[in-house]
Amino acid sequence: MDPVTITVMALTAISGLMKGLSNYSAGKNAKKQADRAAVQARQEGGVEAAIRLAELDEAGGELAVRAAANGGGLAGSSADALDELERKGMFNVRSAIWGAETKAENASYEGRVAKKEGTIGLISSLVETGGSLAGQYGKAGEASKQSASRQKLGS
Repeated sequence: MDPVTITVMALTAISGLMKGLSNYSAGKNAKKQADRAAVQARQEGGVEAAIRLAELDEAGGELAVRAAANGGGLAGSSADALDELERKGMFNVRSAIWGAETKAENASYEGRVAKKEGTIGLISSLVETGGSLAGQYGKAGEASKQSASRQKLGS
């Protein structure tokens, strides 16, 4: 094989390898970023739940003080109102946690997909490079055979 063909084949191999490694690296980086987003979503959900719980405690305390100030204590409708307030408040706390966990799981899933796509990109680049090299090698071999045949015919 002539030096030009060898150089072209080497450059093709290097280019394909670089493309594949770039795909793989991008997938790994996207996974890391998604993992960080998942952690942040869980932290934000915890803060949101804590805020909702604090609001619930404050509202419950305020309702209890009003009931006591009116002389009724926590009986009858005051107790029912406090129970209803607690149910709604705990629902809001659980909703904040569930929403954050859902967001975190979605981010984790997207990260896993990105990493798989990077791996597939690497593999497909290597296969593509191998096919290209095989084609170039075949062309070079065919050109060599044709040149040899021409030389035989010419002599």
